[in-house]
Amino acid sequence: MACLCMLTMLVVGCNSGSETQKVAEKFMEAQKNEDVDAMFDLMYFKNENQKEGMKALLNEKISKKSEGYKKVKSYKFLEETVDKDKGTAVVKFDIVYDNDSTKQDDVKLTKVDGKWMVDSGK
Repeated sequence: MACLCMLTMLVVGCNSGSETQKVAEKFMEAQKNEDVDAMFDLMYFKNENQKEGMKALLNEKISKKSEGYKKVKSYKFLEETVDKDKGTAVVKFDIVYDNDSTKQDDVKLTKVDGKWMVDSGK
């Protein structure tokens, strides 16, 4: 019986968080790791032609540590708002940057072909 309770707790613990939260957290983790490919794999672009150009710009900004660039040091999920009818979601995070500045920011998602993607706005 004790093993069954522990197994149930493990399964529930591993499945915590909604689908939109999980996608947004993967995106935040990719930002933290400066993994541009992983970030762009999670993003939706209305105009796919812009994707490669934006990807190249971000890679350059990271590699040169351009003015205004701040690396994500850590993040914490706050809340999410999902509009299933419109197929959109907003996931809020508290973000700490490498210079110890903090910011509350949103990751906006849209459902594309049944899959949640980070909305590039482009």
